[in-house]
Amino acid sequence: MKKLESSNCKLLSDKELIVLFQKEKDEEAFKEIYFRYKDIIYNYIHNFLYIHNFLYKSSAEDADDLLNEVFIKVYLKLYSLKNADAFKTWLFRIARNICINYIKKIKHQMKEIKLGEYLDKILRDKDLDVENRFINNEVMKFIFNELSKLKKEIKEIFMLKFYDNLTFDEISKITSIPLRTVKYKVKQATINLHIRLKEAGYL
Repeated sequence: MKKLESSNCKLLSDKELIVLFQKEKDEEAFKEIYFRYKDIIYNYIHNFLYIHNFLYKSSAEDADDLLNEVFIKVYLKLYSLKNADAFKTWLFRIARNICINYIKKIKHQMKEIKLGEYLDKILRDKDLDVENRFINNEVMKFIFNELSKLKKEIKEIFMLKFYDNLTFDEISKITSIPLRTVKYKVKQATINLHIRLKEAGYL
């Protein structure tokens, strides 16, 4: 077998790159593997999340985060890959497992998303018939009554999200509240409101 060198990584096959990385811990070999597969795996992740859109509305940021997670795991596990010829399927299995685990973690947000869409429709739909409009007015009275019980900061974030239809990032910049905090507060407020709407028979 010819001597493998990182200087000609672009000319090497996947198998040769893997062997070079396993034997020499060659970082350039791993970089070449990454650049060969990052777009393929990104598209796979994005499509996986899109297919599961009924559970979660994915974003480019989600796909980027999962892509990084995939290649961190590949980097840590590649030394133990015995059959280099099976690299591609091995890589996709890792990506798939990470996506599945991610979906499992955010399953509990499904009700939050449905409620968000529900609130958005009520707030924006001007073509509802009289009966539905009456029902929705009752719901809105209930919702605003519940919102009035929230702390001012949480109420503001919630309304910016569902009434003004702003993104979490926009809300964070407007209120100077950390992005993670904004997401957490909206999530908790929405879950609690969903429970109250259900208890009141509106859901």
